[in-house]
Amino acid sequence: MKQGWEIKKLGECFEYIKNGANIKQERGAGGIPITRIETLSGGVFNRDRLGYADIETIDNYQSYVMESGDLLLSHINSKAYIGRVVVYEKDGDETIIHGMNLLRLKVTSEIISPFYFYHYSQTHKFKSQIANRRKDAVNQSSISVTDLKTIDVPIPPLAEQEKIVAELDCLSGVIEKKKQQLKELDALAESIFYTMFGDPITNEKGWEEVLLKNAAVLKAGKSIKANELSGIPNEGLFPCYGGNGIRGYINKKSHNGSFPIIGRQGALCGNVVFAQGEFYATEHAVVCNNIIDDINPMWMYYTLRFNNLNRFAQGVAQPGISVNIINEMSLIFPPLALQQEFADKIEAIEKQKELIKQSIKEIEELFNSRMDYYFN
Repeated sequence: MKQGWEIKKLGECFEYIKNGANIKQERGAGGIPITRIETLSGGVFNRDRLGYADIETIDNYQSYVMESGDLLLSHINSKAYIGRVVVYEKDGDETIIHGMNLLRLKVTSEIISPFYFYHYSQTHKFKSQIANRRKDAVNQSSISVTDLKTIDVPIPPLAEQEKIVAELDCLSGVIEKKKQQLKELDALAESIFYTMFGDPITNEKGWEEVLLKNAAVLKAGKSIKANELSGIPNEGLFPCYGGNGIRGYINKKSHNGSFPIIGRQGALCGNVVFAQGEFYATEHAVVCNNIIDDINPMWMYYTLRFNNLNRFAQGVAQPGISVNIINEMSLIFPPLALQQEFADKIEAIEKQKELIKQSIKEIEELFNSRMDYYFN
């Protein structure tokens, strides 16, 4: 235990731990927004994932109005998300009602900062205590307020809490800015494509067209067993692509080169990724092989991405795309020199992205090191 720190029970750190108002939310309703489980998606407070119930006045819900510094904790959810915590910070004069199935916690301000507790809630130590106390059922898990209150929380002096929060917020802020830079570079690549080639679906620039089956050979990969995959890339293992990208790493390969890969089944049916080098493809991945000489593989990847291939999906419960249907799709077919010019621009963007990704990795390692120093 660090000098000046002490261990307190979670129940000692919060003056208020309660569930929200029992309000039936309706799709298409309006009025004052209400928190719900989905509001915590991605580990942040999502205002676009609030619910509604046509409540126009707050009169009956004054005690449920969210205040800055309130913490929301998921106590009824799937195993992976039990104990997820976010801090609410009020935006302007907004009014949001605290809804059911999320606990709202108000700190005892003489003991703990809400932002300090948020960072602690991201640690393995906190999550393991949640896991040891949760009750698992078939479709969801839960943790009671009584059990939650028994969790140990390391408490430094408030001044030190502020320094810890400032340091961790600074590092996480830099990471988020760099992730935003990646999004901006992706948006730049998309803008360049549409400027050069227009909408590939409507072919607004009147390019020649070619059927996909005449531009490449489409073939799905082969099935594998789950125990063949490793989650960690090691020497002698190759990336294994499913329909939504790399699923893991495997000790065999099926392809070597640069190929667009189309996901043909599942929630991200029609998703397109780009594979380079030696890799293996599963039955859910359709690889565009033997691309003709007049088509640049990188340009083809972007063309397929912006063709919204999920529009060809069939089925509801398990949507899928037939290879035969994709084969009959028309692709715009601009001159190879123009395709290559686009690919060169993308290569420059990708080099910038790799530098940013490496920087993110280094800062994340520093962030994790500081988290470990403070909390473990």
